[in-house]
Amino acid sequence: MRLHACQFDIAWEDKAANYRRVRELVAANPPEPGSLLVLPEMFATGFSMQVETIAEGVGGPTCEFISELAAIHSIYVLGGYTGISPSGMGRNLAFLAGPEGAPLGTYQKLQPFFKGEQDKYHAGEHLGLHHLGDWLLASFICYDLRFPELFRQATHAGAELITVIASWPSARTGHWVTLLQARA
Repeated sequence: MRLHACQFDIAWEDKAANYRRVRELVAANPPEPGSLLVLPEMFATGFSMQVETIAEGVGGPTCEFISELAAIHSIYVLGGYTGISPSGMGRNLAFLAGPEGAPLGTYQKLQPFFKGEQDKYHAGEHLGLHHLGDWLLASFICYDLRFPELFRQATHAGAELITVIASWPSARTGHWVTLLQARA
């Protein structure tokens, strides 16, 4: 499995600009068919607490964009977006589409960040385990990285590939690298 990370400066709460930027980056460096392209947490909007402004329903424009990108390039695409829960709170989600553009699954962040995210975003309840051909992927989002037991559960469930999408602050890059190494 070939992995491609698409990191870029996100235009704040501007989905059209962010979709355009991802298309440009992928077109400039096309991934091999069957590869996995990983986009950041909330890549279409940035990590916003304005749930009422950025949230999408199931199959909304960001999921459509991810599915279209996957189908055009015959790849798997994983990217983060904001959904809405029945209670009206946000859902910090990772959406996965397969090479034909079909949805393969959604993962909801299990551990909202304690500094305000838990007030706007509902915590998930299940690991994000998805099949990518012969691989079992476990997907996580940002603050989940600080909870090693989640990664142990994923590997005990058979995960062979683990992704962590994030909007991690650059001031804490050292923490990011150390925690990723520890989870590996």
